[in-house]
Amino acid sequence: MASANETLEKFRKLTERAYNTVYQSFRDNAYIEQTVVQPVYVGQQAFIASKSPPPHKNSIEVKGALRIDNLPYQRKQTAGASKHAKGIHVLLDSLDIYKFHGDKPNLDESFLYCSTVRLAYFKRKDANWRPLLCIRYDFAKSYDAHPIFHAQLEDGIPTAEVRALFPGLPKIEAEYALPVHTNVRFPTANVVGATALLSLAADHLALSRFPEILRAVRNQKMFSDVWRCDCSSLDDGLPPQAMLASKWYSSKLAETA
Repeated sequence: MASANETLEKFRKLTERAYNTVYQSFRDNAYIEQTVVQPVYVGQQAFIASKSPPPHKNSIEVKGALRIDNLPYQRKQTAGASKHAKGIHVLLDSLDIYKFHGDKPNLDESFLYCSTVRLAYFKRKDANWRPLLCIRYDFAKSYDAHPIFHAQLEDGIPTAEVRALFPGLPKIEAEYALPVHTNVRFPTANVVGATALLSLAADHLALSRFPEILRAVRNQKMFSDVWRCDCSSLDDGLPPQAMLASKWYSSKLAETA
């Protein structure tokens, strides 16, 4: 029987491989659009999975950090260079923490404990960037009348922590910070670091590229067989796996735009 450390390491490798396989599919398809995708971590990985520090016991956390330049503002039906020569810029940063039911880790008892995924969109103005949109997807227990999966808007000005993740960022014009009502939470499907790339692909890359990226998610054991989340605060307890964002898409493409 595998030890707790062996099970944690197996889960860590499974998770890191799944996340980065999705990233690689997104990167390869974005390249066709002349989009530059720059992972932050050593080894050209967008996501790093590691054992969580205290106070989290027997937990695996997946950190993501990805800069995307020249992303088409609007998708085209067919692959190729965007009609928007300069495109837009996107920063993705994420933290997903997985735990296990019971005292000893077991793959069949793993679950997403909490997550935060931020997508910040910018347009270039001369040498600077101006915020276009900043949305943060959160997952936490549904206390205080908050949807268990939700998104909130932010003002688009990177915090010191985000800037440390992305060295060499252009100046962000703070006078163009986005006005937001910070206490509004929009119910969503669950979005983790890897599935956030699906929304970017769906909205910005050529429509013909989307099924390939969706398959990259669904073909991963992590997202097809293993993934589940802690919904114990809901009235009906644990939900079906279909609450993961990748289950909310179809690969059947429309004939016209």
